[in-house]
Amino acid sequence: MPDSDGNIHIVYNLGFSRDGDHSSTPFSFKYDRLIRATIMSIVNDFFNKNDHRVLIYFCFGDDGYSRHRKIVFNQWCSDLDLSVEKHDNVIPYENTYVYGSLMIVKDNPLKQLILTSFNKFLEDIYNK
Repeated sequence: MPDSDGNIHIVYNLGFSRDGDHSSTPFSFKYDRLIRATIMSIVNDFFNKNDHRVLIYFCFGDDGYSRHRKIVFNQWCSDLDLSVEKHDNVIPYENTYVYGSLMIVKDNPLKQLILTSFNKFLEDIYNK
């Protein structure tokens, strides 16, 4: 992802699905605390090993649950290492909303350039 100073940043994307097929059919299962623990362990391990890397994720609205996923993930992020901060954004996309977040270590020296670049990236998606 390029920034306004001409730097190129590698951005890692976190993704997971409940059934491996990216199904958009509604589900009736309760949330599993072990899933939360596993995903947050992966995120914290990522930042422990890559303290100046960036992780993004998107909650898509194919099934009408994008906002719900965002709320759940926000609750999960209470388990984030304190050195990591999360920056949320929402964009309208194809008759629904996409909730996106960027996670970054607070003291990353390029944080402001990366955040500005991420917001421009989302703006470009919105304007297509």
